[in-house]
Amino acid sequence: MYLYDKLESYSKSDIVPMHMPGHKRNSRISMADPYSIDITEIHGFDNLSNPQNIFKDMQEMIAEKYGTDQSRILVNGSTGGILAAIAAIAKHGDNILIARNCHKSVFNAVRLLDLKPIYLIPDMADEDYGIVGKINPDRVSECLESCNPKPSACVITSPTYEGIVSDIEAIAAILHREGIPLIVDSAHGAHFNWSNMFPETAMNLGSDITIESLHKTLPCLTQTALIHYKGDSGLVDFDKLESMIYTFQTSSPSYVLMSSVDIGMEYMMGLKEDDYKAYMSSLDDISRTANKCRFLHIWDKEDKDPGKIILTINSEEYSGAWLESCLREMFGIEAEMSAEKYVILMTSICDTEKNFDRLKLAITEIDKLCGKSGEGTNCKKGNKSRRNLDSTVEETTIVEYKNSLGMIAEQDVIPYPPGIPLVLAGEIISEEHIAAIEDAIRYSHEVINVIEDRYIRVKR
Repeated sequence: MYLYDKLESYSKSDIVPMHMPGHKRNSRISMADPYSIDITEIHGFDNLSNPQNIFKDMQEMIAEKYGTDQSRILVNGSTGGILAAIAAIAKHGDNILIARNCHKSVFNAVRLLDLKPIYLIPDMADEDYGIVGKINPDRVSECLESCNPKPSACVITSPTYEGIVSDIEAIAAILHREGIPLIVDSAHGAHFNWSNMFPETAMNLGSDITIESLHKTLPCLTQTALIHYKGDSGLVDFDKLESMIYTFQTSSPSYVLMSSVDIGMEYMMGLKEDDYKAYMSSLDDISRTANKCRFLHIWDKEDKDPGKIILTINSEEYSGAWLESCLREMFGIEAEMSAEKYVILMTSICDTEKNFDRLKLAITEIDKLCGKSGEGTNCKKGNKSRRNLDSTVEETTIVEYKNSLGMIAEQDVIPYPPGIPLVLAGEIISEEHIAAIEDAIRYSHEVINVIEDRYIRVKR
């Protein structure tokens, strides 16, 4: 029982989880032994694929709370919802407007349906740190003017992995004038609905279909999500959407996962406005701590989720990967991810005062360490193991990514997190692609489809 033993040992550690899932292993949220409540569709427990009582009531309650026409529970994450949403609208071979910073599941849907993607390139929120920002509504208009035939749908991500929110209202208005529905991947925004201290939800701003991951920022188990429908524009057939949900959803949904949705919703409904004020106060304390620092700062320049902390490091000597490892090795804080010059720390309403106090201490002490040139380099990530590829390399479509300029990618190249492809299968590899892969490897991402941090597959 290697995995279970490792998980059990980790659960007893003092590691502070500044990453998803949103329950943060908080002892206030719990359930019975999962084996004792793991059942199938037996009498009296309803069927998610044909809800008549328990799940019908749950989904109606969620729709009322989120202000939607219909909401459905998902147990295979936002991925299943994204696949269902696109399949419900787009027909084989259609044009579809897609933000280039979408999650890989969007591109998988494009391949499954043989769609023709037209890319919306997001603005850069900060060139110095490489932080990708909003989708500009003007860019949506420009793409529509040059697109023939017009796309059957538009898919964007808001909030982004860094928590940046696009102008959904303006984008939806532009699309709806042309009779095009908007799908918003709001996987990181399931908590927006619960307090006016967060940005407005995509549903309330004109999104036709919105997908949210409950587990990312709320106290629900991993894989739980919601898909929301609002029919104000009349551009989406809900019966087709529901059919696609059941097409992509497992026919054996976990009652353990679904019960965690129930528990999570009950927990959230029990919170008061004072709980959110205390949460925001803790986030403000962290900002004030960072503002006193010389090298570490919190990036917060655009409309964004205050719960996503982007901790930057302003030093030529140290990187985001070094900062991430210092947080882990010196202070027992596990971050969500690192980039070249920042780390993402995911917080939620379930974080404890102890978690925030340790983060403030870590920021202060690591900043001091940065001021002592050359003394902070003990915080390093271990080198990834490597092996030599045999002589068949030259006889196949595997090449060193540094030598792949002008070749056609055979597979997506995807850093995880955040799951946004750097290179898409079929794209001609550019110098920018090669530099992005090199950066992702250097800053300690797991990069899917890069073999031994060196090789990728290309078409001959």
